[in-house]
Amino acid sequence: MNILKLVSSTVGSTKTDHNFDRQPAPESATGFFEIIKHIAKNKIEEYKSRVREETDTHQVLQMSDSMLKDIGLTQPDRASLKSRLTSLEELNTRRKTYYAQLYGENR
Repeated sequence: MNILKLVSSTVGSTKTDHNFDRQPAPESATGFFEIIKHIAKNKIEEYKSRVREETDTHQVLQMSDSMLKDIGLTQPDRASLKSRLTSLEELNTRRKTYYAQLYGENR
């Protein structure tokens, strides 16, 4: 049984010769595909965001102690990121605070 035919068949179809008129209603089919497209787009964006965060986390974990110090982070910050006790967003907030204290500006 074709699910798309069931979904896109007209709601108020008329009965003729003991058969239902199963002409697809273009607006309901379009709406169905728009919903599928929206869901797929959201899933792709979630995946891209997760990959970007994993890449950024990996880069921070690969930094040397001197590089961490230069951007205002410490070895314990890296350890808490590795154990997922701290997020990249929290570390970035700490870094901005560090720069503001040192230079009196936000970067």
